[in-house]
Amino acid sequence: MCVCHKVVSTPKNKKAGFQVIPRALAEELQKFMMRTEDQLLFPDPRGGVLSNKVLNRWYRELAQEAGVRRITSHGARHTAGSSYAVMGAGQKVIATLLGHSDSATTERYTHVAQSATAALVEARWLRLGGGEGGR
Repeated sequence: MCVCHKVVSTPKNKKAGFQVIPRALAEELQKFMMRTEDQLLFPDPRGGVLSNKVLNRWYRELAQEAGVRRITSHGARHTAGSSYAVMGAGQKVIATLLGHSDSATTERYTHVAQSATAALVEARWLRLGGGEGGR
């Protein structure tokens, strides 16, 4: 389900979305489900469906409190894609994690900072014999 402009609807690709989550989080969510019935996991302040407007306000408040640059929920999605790329995940894996049916869409989400490439370049240079430990 996709929440956009306070309307709950099916996603653009018409497929159900599933996310892989850490086992510890899954166990906590299972406990939550056992204690509650028909309750939203992330409701808005009045108990309804959480809108992007409210979510982004929370992001803004948390960023201000933490003293970091403001980010939106969509920006957090880009950050996740970029983080997976820096960790070495391939485009198809990242596409699956972000729920994209086409990995070309994922390219917009995987901005890799130039500083993140330095270690790769140095390691390749060494392997090619351009520095210490080379030929």
